[in-house]
Order: sequence, then structure tokens, then C-alpha cells
Amino acid sequence: MVSLKDSFHKNGFVLGVATAVAAAWIWPEPAAAEGVIGGKWIRSLAVFVIFFFQGLSLSSQALYRGLIDFRLHISSQLAIFVLAPILVLLLLALGSSFLTDPYLRAGFIYLGVLPTTVASATALTSLAGGNVTGALFNATLANVAGVLIVPVVVFTFLTENIGGSLSLGQGLGGVVQLILVPLFLGQIARHWLGDWALRHRVALRRATGGIILFLIYAAFCQSFVEAVWSQVEGAELAAALSGAALLLLLLTYGSWLLGKAFRLPPASQITVLLCGSQKTLVAGLPMAFSLFAASGPGSPSLSLILIPLLCYHLLQLLLAGWLVPRLELWRREMEKGTSRA
Repeated sequence: MVSLKDSFHKNGFVLGVATAVAAAWIWPEPAAAEGVIGGKWIRSLAVFVIFFFQGLSLSSQALYRGLIDFRLHISSQLAIFVLAPILVLLLLALGSSFLTDPYLRAGFIYLGVLPTTVASATALTSLAGGNVTGALFNATLANVAGVLIVPVVVFTFLTENIGGSLSLGQGLGGVVQLILVPLFLGQIARHWLGDWALRHRVALRRATGGIILFLIYAAFCQSFVEAVWSQVEGAELAAALSGAALLLLLLTYGSWLLGKAFRLPPASQITVLLCGSQKTLVAGLPMAFSLFAASGPGSPSLSLILIPLLCYHLLQLLLAGWLVPRLELWRREMEKGTSRA
């Protein structure tokens, strides 16, 4: 029987997200635009720290060892950047009568082109007995590519539809300043702080989680102050949750089929499934701040755009918790069968 402590440990971040949203609903003034901690520089600093920690914690040596497995890399990147957007467009076309809010629809397109997680995909792959080096390489490659792909998609297909006032140059400039620069500085700092980061990796992960929860709180505060939720019917929100669940199931199964189509060994097939079906909140949330949170009356409603990503993230954690032990058992059985043959 699972103890209350174990249950809280496994679901602590999910509870934290719910608490952050509830806190924004109850007490939104501090992180609203005119609030004590609502200043843009505070949120920018939070984003900078997140990606500095990512650069500080990311091992470059493991990446080099995974360069030669091209079938794994191709199938993983196809799942992340080709299959996911295609599925999103299909779901939006089929659900056009259910999901009509332009911000929520933009949020699904944004979700579809996001890269996979780094820490979660790698950790889940390790727990399931998958190809950890391949997971780390593909997660990192996807996040680097995502820095270029996501802004291009946002400013090509979304800005006009959601009334945004940013230019592509402004958006890319913000991404470079808040994502690439701290990642690069974190990699440089590894020469002096690498051992320290390894010893304190749990503390750094918790600090990153805490900053993410602050950004979620800040993202929703302004929406509650401006009462933007009254503009969206409950049926729309239910459709967003249902759409996120359906997308997760289809993308998970599609990633599994891609691994089989490329005839990957069991460990690598697990990697494709977990990397291909995950979408990053750690990079997706601060990137949304850089791309969507423009000042002025024409700026899009960031909280509504983030709803599909938040729904998807919660659901992917639940599904991964159920899948990992089953994948690990499947891998053992497949490897036993191969050794006997």
C-alpha cells in the first residue's frame, strides 16, 4: 500500500501547479502587472535562472556518446516536431465546433511545436531501462532546435490570429537573451561548478520547480485581475482538457509505432516513446513569456494560451507514472527472448 508521504512525493509538482493556480485566483494582486512581484524584470530574472541551471546541469560528454545512433535520433525528432504538430492540426480541424476560442487554439499549436522535456524524459527513460544517452541527446537536440522552430511558428502562424504586437526579431531577441545566453553561461560555469551541481542536483531540480510554480502563478494572476476567464465557457475548458488527453494518447502511441517502424532495439524504442510524447513545461512556460507576454492592450491572454500546455503536462506525468513500470517489464521480457534465441 502506497503511503501518504510517497503519494505526495510522486505527485508533489502536480499539487504545486494546482496550488499556484488557486493562489492566483484567491490573491492575484501581488504578481499582476502593477503588483509588488509583477514586474517584467522579476519574471525575466526567473526565466534566466531556470536556463542557467539547465546549462549548469547538462553533461556534454554524454551527448557526444549518443551521436552515432541515427535511427533513434531521426525517429525521436520526427515524433517531436512532425508527428505532434500534424496530430494537433487534425484535432483542431475535427474539434473546430467544440474548441472555438482563438487563444486556446493558439495554445494547442504552441504545444504541438514545443520540444520534449530534458530532465523528465531522461529520468523516465532511465527508470524504464531505456537508452538514457539517446534520451539525453535527443532531448537536448530538440530543445536547441525548439529555440529556433517555436518562435518561427509563433510569429508566422499565430501572431496575426491572436492579436499579438511582437515582431519576429523582438521575439528571437528575447529568446536569445533569456534562453540561449544563460544556457551558454551555465555550460561555461560547469568547468568550476560541475561537481557542485552534481552533488546538489536534487536541490537545483527543486529550485527550478519552485521558479516554474512562481511563473505559473504570475501567468494566471493578470488573467484573474482582468477576469479573462469569464470570456471562456466551461465547455471550452472541458474541450481543452479532453483535447490534451487525446493528443497525449495519440502521440504516445504514434511514437511507439515510429520506434517499431525504425526497427529499434527495446531500450531505444522506449526512448522514442518517452521523448516523443513529452512536452516541456520548463522551456515552454518561459518561452511563452518571451513570445506572447507583450506589453500593451494588444497582447494575447497568456494564461489561456498556456492552458493546453498545463493540461498536457499534468496528464503526461500521470500517464508516465503508469507506463514506466510496464515498459521496464516489457524490455526485460524482450531481452530475455533475444538472449534465448
